[in-house]
Parts: sequence; C-alpha cells; structure tokens
Amino acid sequence: MQTIPKTFFITSTGRSGTAFLAKLLNRSRQYHVVHEWHIPRTRFQDGHLTRFPLFRFVLARRPLGKWRKGYGEVNSYLRKVTSLTAEGPERFIERRAVILRDPRDVIASGMNRQGKTKQDFELLCNMAIQAYARVIQLLNHPTLHYDSFEFDRMTTDLAYLQSLIDWTGITDLQVAADELEHKVNTSPSTWFPRWASWDDSERATYLRIKQQRVGGNGVDLKWTTKPIEAS
Repeated sequence: MQTIPKTFFITSTGRSGTAFLAKLLNRSRQYHVVHEWHIPRTRFQDGHLTRFPLFRFVLARRPLGKWRKGYGEVNSYLRKVTSLTAEGPERFIERRAVILRDPRDVIASGMNRQGKTKQDFELLCNMAIQAYARVIQLLNHPTLHYDSFEFDRMTTDLAYLQSLIDWTGITDLQVAADELEHKVNTSPSTWFPRWASWDDSERATYLRIKQQRVGGNGVDLKWTTKPIEAS
C-alpha cells in the first residue's frame, strides 16, 4: 500500500518566529513547507485578508491524482479561519500546533520594528492581545488537538528546536549549532523596552485593552511557564 504523506500546520501571532521556522523546515526534501506570504491571497466575507481555505492541505498533497511529498504551513493567518465550533476542513490535517509568545514581547517587537507613537502602541496592544487570545482558544479547541511550542525556547534552545522539527514528521533535517543565529525579520531593541521597563502609562494601556478584549469571556492570557502579569 502506498504511504500517504503527512500534513501539518503551525500558527501563532505575528512576530513569533513563523518566517524563521518556515524557512528552516522547507530545507527538508521530504516536505514542502510554506510561510503565509507564499500563499495566494483572497478575501473572505469577514473582510479580513486571509488565505485560501484549508482544503489546500488535501489538494497540495495530491495534484493530478498522484500523492506528493508531505505538506506543511507555518501560517499566523490560519488562526483567523480555523473553526472553534465543529470539525471543518482542519480535520484533514494530521498535526496542528501553536507557537506561544508573550503578547507583551510581541508588542515590544512590533514597536521596535515599526512603531513610533502612543497610537501605534495602542494599536499593537489591541492586535497582539486579540491574536494571542485566539491562539489560546485554539489550544482549547472542542474537537481537534493542538500542541504548543514556546517562542523563547524555540529561538534559544537547539534541542527544543529539534524537538519541534521532529514533531512535524520531518526526519531529514538536523539543525546546526549556529542555526539560531539565522533568524528572519529580526528587529532592533535599541529604544522600546520589554515589559519590566514599561512606564506606568504603557502598563495601564496594556492592562486596559487586555480587560476589554478578553475580560469576562473565559480566556486566560497565561501559560504555565511564564505568567503574563509577572514583571
């Protein structure tokens, strides 16, 4: 019997290592792995710029009636189109995971890359908190299993990064000692600090938006290894 190749997707918020991870994984000869920007865009009814429906995970594996090598995506936009109410086309994907990155660090990274004003900071707070809440919801999906990986460990611990690669099903890719130096879309950290050095106004803005976005709806912006509210 012919072995059917596997599929996976990994999703997260922006500024969480997705471009770095996709580029790394696509070095495999066993799998074709793409990042979100290499998937043609289309508009859905909600008006958001998303990507073609998840049926592509099936179609990409069997073009013209012949099975091809495995297919995977590292795609932060997928958090917007996956179903939280019933099994949809996601069920055709064998493995699903999210990358967890503290939304405060996402905000700081975004500010260091393109933010200048208080309005930029508030916008990034809204985007990062909303996106991270969606990621946490996926971990609590009612019918489908999602694994999770931590951004901080993925970008500093070579053995941990290798364990993520092994999770995908790729067996022909071993990361080298200098792999963590080849990050994509790195940003300077010369002027906007991490949470510990935020001023009272910045902290108050973050906490206010966090309460507005997730307060009272059962979404807890924490995970066990790094409390979000710790300073």
